[in-house]
Amino acid sequence: MPNNNLRPNRQEMLNILQQQLRPINRYEVLPLTELAGRIAAEDIMAVHSLPNTNTAAMDGIAIRFADLQGTDPSTWQEGKEYIYANTGCEVPQQYDTVIKIENVSFDEKGHLCLHYHPQQKGELLHHPGTQVVANELLVRSGEVITPSLIGIMASGGITQAKVLARPQITFIPTGDELVPIGQLPLALGKQIESNSIMCGAQVQEWGGEYRSLPIIADKAELIRQAVLDAAASSDLVVICAGSAKGTHDYTLAVLSEIGKMIVPELRHGPGKQFSLYMVNDVPVIGLPGPPHGADLISQLYVKPAVELLQGQPLPQPYYINAELTAALDKRDMDFVVRLRLFSQNGKMLAEPINTFVLTRAAAYQQMNSLYYLEKGTSHHQGEVIAIELMVKPEYITESNGDKNNGK
Repeated sequence: MPNNNLRPNRQEMLNILQQQLRPINRYEVLPLTELAGRIAAEDIMAVHSLPNTNTAAMDGIAIRFADLQGTDPSTWQEGKEYIYANTGCEVPQQYDTVIKIENVSFDEKGHLCLHYHPQQKGELLHHPGTQVVANELLVRSGEVITPSLIGIMASGGITQAKVLARPQITFIPTGDELVPIGQLPLALGKQIESNSIMCGAQVQEWGGEYRSLPIIADKAELIRQAVLDAAASSDLVVICAGSAKGTHDYTLAVLSEIGKMIVPELRHGPGKQFSLYMVNDVPVIGLPGPPHGADLISQLYVKPAVELLQGQPLPQPYYINAELTAALDKRDMDFVVRLRLFSQNGKMLAEPINTFVLTRAAAYQQMNSLYYLEKGTSHHQGEVIAIELMVKPEYITESNGDKNNGK
C-alpha cells in the first residue's frame, strides 16, 4: 500500500497539479467575433482614441457656456447661439457645453426657455478619448476575453487578437466490457462507454480542445501504444479505468513502465483510483471507471488541470453554511460526501445522499453540493458545517421536502 506521501488529499492534489502543470505556449490569431472566452496571449492596446472629437453625452442642445453670462436665452437662435445635439454625435468646436433636452422648452412664440443653467463649462460634453485613449491597455496578457472586453476592443479599433491556443486533451477509454453509444440492443454484460462523452463536454466547457480514442481493449500492449500516441500530440491525456486491482487492470503498470509516477492514487474516495503520471513530459491523468467517480474526479481535478494549462488560477470553491439533516459518520479514509442543499423556512439544510442506493440519474438530480470529510471525523445531525456548492447559488431553492435541487 503506498504511503500517505504518495496518497494526497484534495488540497494536496491541487497543489501537485500546480507544481506539475505549466501553461501551453502555442498561440493563434482570431477575429474579434471569435474571441469570447479565449485567453489573451499578449497585452492588447487601443489603436485610436474614441470619441475622436467632442460628442454629446445626452440628447439636448449644445451652447457656448460664455453666452449664459449677460445674454438672454430667449433671444438665442438655432444654428447661432445653440444647436440640437444627439447622444454620441459630434458637437462642433464652437460649442462647449450641452443642456439635456428635458431642461429645454419653447414658449408660444418659439422663444427658447432654459430650466437649468449649467454650473461649469463642458457639462454633458464628451471630449476625445472619453471612452478609449490611443495606446491604452484594453486587455492584459493572460486575461480571459469577456463579451464586455470584446466591446471595448471594438471601440479601440481592434479587429483581431493573438490568443493562447486551446489545450489539446485526449481521452482514452479502456475496458473489454465497454461498447460505444448507439449499439442497440445492448449485448448481455456489456456497458455503454459514457465517460468519454461526459468528459468531452466538460473539457469543451472548460476551454479545451477534445478528442477521444476508440475503446481500447484490456491488453497492456494496446494501452501502452495508445498512451504513447496520445502523449505525442496532446497537452493532457486522460485515461479511464484499469487503475484498480482487477485481473485486467493494466493502466498503472503500463504508466509506471513508460512514465514517471507522480500520484498513484488519492487519499480520498470516491475516485480513490485517480492517478497522475508524466509520460514524455505530458501529464497523464487516470480516471476511475465507474461514471459516478469519473464525473466527480473530473470536476475536482481535470477541470483545474485544464485551467492551469491555460495559465489561469485554480477555481475557488464557494461555501455556504448549512445544518445537517443527518449525521456524517466516521470513515476509515477521507471521503467526498455528496449532499442536497436546500432552504426550508429560512434555514439552509444539507441532506447527505447515499449514491449506492440511487441510480446515477437520481443521484445527479439530488446532488448540488459537497463536503470533504476527513478520516476519523464525524458531524452530528443538526450541526452547521460549511458546504461547497456545485451549482449557482440561485438554484438553491425553498423546499417543502421534495428532492428538486433546481437542476
